[in-house]
Amino acid sequence: MGAMSYRTEFPGFEDAPAADWLRAFGFEDTSWHNDACPSFTCDVFVLWVDFKDPAAREFGPDGPRYLITDEGREVLATDDWAAVRAFVEDGVR
Repeated sequence: MGAMSYRTEFPGFEDAPAADWLRAFGFEDTSWHNDACPSFTCDVFVLWVDFKDPAAREFGPDGPRYLITDEGREVLATDDWAAVRAFVEDGVR
């Protein structure tokens, strides 16, 4: 059995944005099929990447595509990938 990843745990999921870029900042793919969507973890931060189609998201069409938590607390919820990049570039390194 191969290593778990968003591709193996969520086979119908579109490509997670910039997985290589996330790895460059120390994020590891920690996706697990019992979760609602793929996740990437770095230290205490977890980036959850929900489905591109808002109707398929865990919290419905009003739910954010990207959610970053810090030890379980929400620190960023957005549909804007640029906001995720800025948070990671400013706060993780």
